[in-house]
Amino acid sequence: MKISTPKFLAAAFLASVCQISFAETLTVTTIEAGTLANLIDATAKATTTSLKVNGPLNGADILFLRQMMTAGLKSSETYEGVLAELDLSDATIVASDDHYYETSKVNYTTTDNEVGDYMFNKCNTLTSIKLPRTATRIGQNAFIRLENLTSIVLPEALVTIDKSAFAYSNAFTELAFPATLDSIMTYAFQSATALKTIRFAEGASLRYVSESAFNYCTALESAELPATVEYIGASAFSGDTTLTSFTFPASLKEVGNNAFQGCSHLSQVSEIPAGVTSFGYGVFQSAPLSEIKVNPANTNYVVENNVLFNAGKTALIYMPMNCGKTSYHVPSTVTEILNFALYKVSTLKELILNNGLTTIWNTAFSQTGLETLVIPSSVTTISSYMLEGCPSLTGVTILGTISDVPANAFRESANMARIAFAQATPPTFVRNSFYGNPETIYVYVPAESISAYETAMAPANRSSYVFCDINTSDIQLPKAESQMLKADLYDLLGRTIQSSAKGILIEGGKTIIKR
Repeated sequence: MKISTPKFLAAAFLASVCQISFAETLTVTTIEAGTLANLIDATAKATTTSLKVNGPLNGADILFLRQMMTAGLKSSETYEGVLAELDLSDATIVASDDHYYETSKVNYTTTDNEVGDYMFNKCNTLTSIKLPRTATRIGQNAFIRLENLTSIVLPEALVTIDKSAFAYSNAFTELAFPATLDSIMTYAFQSATALKTIRFAEGASLRYVSESAFNYCTALESAELPATVEYIGASAFSGDTTLTSFTFPASLKEVGNNAFQGCSHLSQVSEIPAGVTSFGYGVFQSAPLSEIKVNPANTNYVVENNVLFNAGKTALIYMPMNCGKTSYHVPSTVTEILNFALYKVSTLKELILNNGLTTIWNTAFSQTGLETLVIPSSVTTISSYMLEGCPSLTGVTILGTISDVPANAFRESANMARIAFAQATPPTFVRNSFYGNPETIYVYVPAESISAYETAMAPANRSSYVFCDINTSDIQLPKAESQMLKADLYDLLGRTIQSSAKGILIEGGKTIIKR
């Protein structure tokens, strides 16, 4: 019967203009794996937008589903598909030799109760998926770079979310993890930039949050992990710029390097738990914390004067960025200052390093407010970016013997025009040893070594050096190391001298010039 009433025509016109769709969900049930293609004809395959599949599925069935979502057996293949909503909650994935995805090196087949590697890769029309309840693993890159995927229901039996499973899929805003989940592996949710909320079911048993698991989830507002978590990997939450607070799980044993690097709004964290045996460097790099605490029962780490050390205080690990310190004396027990230890403590103008310190690691004092720095005679190693981006820094004195001045050690410290070396034999210099420093650098060395330094520093690619005798020059250099803080008179090498001496001297911890 032909219908042509004005009311019908108006409704049809409105529907077409507004592009309203009232698609029904197509439901099919497989009795035997490998038969899905027999249940959905060619027209339905190309036009179905919502599908529920029950029963067993193997590699051939998964390939059929991929084709309904524009993907194929190879990354270069595309199909006419519009499937957006897929419900596999009552389906079961079973092992088979049928390929659902191929690369030049690997043919991917199904394994019992696993959402396999690359299984839904390139399925660009997919907006919503309910995964099989019985699946225990979501494989590597299974949903990588799906920019339209807004809703995910994870399996009730899920144990592992593997490497890059949902990386760069930046449309879904929340995730609910089942109680069975044990491990979230490397890069699992990297750059899932719309993800705001993660929740864990009651009785959650999660133990591992691996390296970069949630890094650059820039919308993540809360990350309340279960108390069962033992391991937070390197860069696990790095770059999560919306995260404001974090509570360490009670069972925690290890926190990897840079775990919260770049969390620029992370202003509150709980104390480091008693059971932590490994706490990496740069964990809170760029996080605006004002204090750091350790559970008193922890035997591996200690906080003194709001600075984190290992238990023996041989390693200085971390000073909070917003601690407000203007001056700090490093304890005499410290032998190494770790990467990013004092990073961005912009209030810190004076730092007195201890004699006994041997190693200063990468970026240790970067972007601080230091004005000058004396590196004591015990130091044998300085590292790249050690004093990078220190706008107030004007001079550095190195009293010991170091093997090299690495690239970018003083990078972009735009006012650091003076450096003094006490060692007679020059260290090795490289092209970018003084990258971003003033065009003219005054270099203070022993008089007999000036020629050797001129030759050694040529590779550092500066247009102008002015070489001066370290013992007689009239440059104002920084305070000396802590053993020189008495009211005695020293030269720049730390030697006691007569009061009649002239030159650049150290008296009462201050540099003076006597002519």
